Amino acid sequence: ISVASGGALDGASPTAWTLLNEGVIASGNSYGVSLHSGGAVTNQSSATIAGTIAIDIAAAAGMVVNYGVIGSAGGSADGIYLRQGGAVTNHSGGTIVGQYGVRIAGGTADLVNAGGITGTTDAVLLAAGFTDTLTVDPGATFSGKVDGGNTIGAAAASTLELASGTAAGTLSGLGASFVDFAQVALDAGASWTLTGGNPATGSTVT
Repeated sequence: ISVASGGALDGASPTAWTLLNEGVIASGNSYGVSLHSGGAVTNQSSATIAGTIAIDIAAAAGMVVNYGVIGSAGGSADGIYLRQGGAVTNHSGGTIVGQYGVRIAGGTADLVNAGGITGTTDAVLLAAGFTDTLTVDPGATFSGKVDGGNTIGAAAASTLELASGTAAGTLSGLGASFVDFAQVALDAGASWTLTGGNPATGSTVT
């Protein structure tokens, strides 16, 4: 599905739609996929979803699983925008690009990245006021600021979880490029090198 103007694929309310994409869904000047009552999108390794907002899920929690390419046209808006919280898993080989690569608002955010996420403003922006978690696998990359959403000392705290893998991981810019994470957690068996920054005052590392 590829259109020059208007949304490419519209999931009307009140259904919480489930979409499996194995091809191309793209709009030249509007959303790629818009689900109006929550729902789930899986984008396979050979697949692409693109639009000014590539994936926009509103009104209820959303879930996105990506193995392929999800991109905001020209990087002008969001790769993925979950307006009422939800979960995003970006697998190894998956790419998400936008002004905000992944933006989650309005509800608890759970993001796992093993691939690449790029944002010209923020690679990641998680919801303020909720207990959010970003899990980073060894080999994952971020280009742009990664914002946990909750300032240090706020009632709600965000966690940056460093996962285990077959190889060691490296994270650069903790406290500078990675901000607003009150808790940094190292998974059992994980090995990580932290470079180019320090946790913000008030953060804990476990």
